Formats: sequence, structure tokens, C-alpha cells
Amino acid sequence: MLRRVPQLTHPDLLVGSEHGDDAAVWRIAPDRALVATVDYFTPIGTSLAEADALAGRIDDLLNKDPDVETFSRRLGAELGPPAATEASRGDI
Repeated sequence: MLRRVPQLTHPDLLVGSEHGDDAAVWRIAPDRALVATVDYFTPIGTSLAEADALAGRIDDLLNKDPDVETFSRRLGAELGPPAATEASRGDI
């Protein structure tokens, strides 16, 4: 799917779609960058509670990192129609 996304070049684009990433990293200051998205997938059959517990561990790590100013998290059916979204998937 990302093969169809045009390759962007910009001096402040540190990571783009050239590596198949669905996230982008933009330099917003000489010593700061913004990560646009991070996806995570737990094994099929993982319950929503288990996936939430795993994502909570990710939250803990991000909260402890002084370089992370803010983030948000979505999990499971919040990502789209229930027929198209597994409870074990999410993004930060």
C-alpha cells in the first residue's frame, strides 16, 4: 500500500515512507523531533484486556522518557469498523 505513496523529500523529514514505515519523523527544532504514529499488533486471539495491559506498558515507558512530551493511544475497535479491526491492534 505504501508503495503508492509519493516519496517526499524535505530537509526536516528524518523518516518517511521510503522504508515502508507508516510513521513519519519530522525535525521540529534542532534538538526535537515529532513521531507521527506508532502501530502495535498483539497475537490474534489476544483479549482486549490483554492488549490494553500491553499498551499500558508502552504508556509507562513513554511517560518515563523525558524527551516525550505527549502522546495518545487507541486500541481495538476504536480504530474503525468492528468487522475490519481486531481488538488486539492499536496505535500510539
